[in-house]
Amino acid sequence: MDEGPLRRVVLVEDDVPLSGLLLRYLKRLNFPAECFRRPEPALDSLRAAPARLLIADLTLGEESGVDLALAALELDPALPVLLMSGYPYEPDGFPPGARVAFMPKPFLPHMLQASIDRLLRVQDDVSASADSSLAAKLSPDSDHN
Repeated sequence: MDEGPLRRVVLVEDDVPLSGLLLRYLKRLNFPAECFRRPEPALDSLRAAPARLLIADLTLGEESGVDLALAALELDPALPVLLMSGYPYEPDGFPPGARVAFMPKPFLPHMLQASIDRLLRVQDDVSASADSSLAAKLSPDSDHN
């Protein structure tokens, strides 16, 4: 089965341990992902190849995940964006029709999957259903605390 860019996720997270954990979760959900620490290389990647989803932290050192999301949406207005942070946030100021969601940190693997499913369901109900069937691939003990 060729996954290609149709399932590719661009992850932008400057916390190295968290980015490693997120990459493992995404791999278990069958989403090939590229991880970046800063917005500009992530934008370069989005310019070079389409992505299925952008996941970004709100604060990336001195840079902003919101600014990254807005720039990514200029490149591809249909790109779903999942923003995350340990601070409260309500997505605001995005172009009409943009699919932007927020997930507070910390979160469990099933919460990440549910957020991804909701964002992608609007775009492609068939893909969202297929993604839901991958829940069993997540470590069962990682969801309990």
